[in-house]
Amino acid sequence: MQLSRKVLTAALALIVLTGCSPSEPSEPTHGAPPTSSGPAAEEVGPGGSCVDGFATSDDLSITFGEISAASDEWSESLDRTWRHYYPVTITNTSSAPCSFDIDLSAEVGGTEVLREDIYVALEPGQTYRAQAFDLESGVDFTADAADATPAAAITPSVGEIRQRRFMVDYYDAEVTVGETIGKGADAKLTAELTVNGRTAGLPDRISSAKDDSVQLNGLDAEGTIIAIATQVIDPIAEGQTGNVEFFVAGGDASGGLRKHTPLSVLDEVVSWEIGKFQPFFTDGEKVFL
Repeated sequence: MQLSRKVLTAALALIVLTGCSPSEPSEPTHGAPPTSSGPAAEEVGPGGSCVDGFATSDDLSITFGEISAASDEWSESLDRTWRHYYPVTITNTSSAPCSFDIDLSAEVGGTEVLREDIYVALEPGQTYRAQAFDLESGVDFTADAADATPAAAITPSVGEIRQRRFMVDYYDAEVTVGETIGKGADAKLTAELTVNGRTAGLPDRISSAKDDSVQLNGLDAEGTIIAIATQVIDPIAEGQTGNVEFFVAGGDASGGLRKHTPLSVLDEVVSWEIGKFQPFFTDGEKVFL
């Protein structure tokens, strides 16, 4: 089945960035940059115009859930039967399509022990549900088991968030997602991308920009993005179809760009859409993967 790019609209609500740990009540944290970065933050217009700069709680909602456990290809890559992580829900609450570079951290005893960078392109109102941190990499757990607990309280938080507008429908394109081939760390999602044309009026790629950046979004029945596949590809000529393979194993299992959802979520995907498809550089600007 072929799916053209889906433009989502939703009523936007102002939601503060929040974080919680199993041992403490949820308290707001802020994704705005430090005071010293004030001038850059002012580049982001009222309501989140998504001009290159720092995002605020007007632009993005980030909520952590409780520590959870999984046994999968991701845990295997960590040489463990079980891994523990924080579920994180990310929503673009601005009125513009934005590509976000999100800095998360986890502290134990007031000391930062883990960091996580999440890159995601979201249209207004769009939500991405991911899994943050390999907690065993920074904190001892009582056992290699689903019900194991950390030796000390962990506090996740949101640090700097940079945003940049991405170009919706840079290409008039369609995607047909095929089967997942391979297993574990070798698993790849196959897809055919067809480029029908290019939207007029958008900036050209610069001469040194030989690649295109692609993000496919896997949606569940409620329309939440639960799987993201990214790849950098050679441009596909107008009227042509290209075959693309996306590594989809969780964490660092597949190498390269870190994935924040495991293979198991692919079973819950009911439809795929093109989330972002544009040159990696246009007029000197680099897009977030």
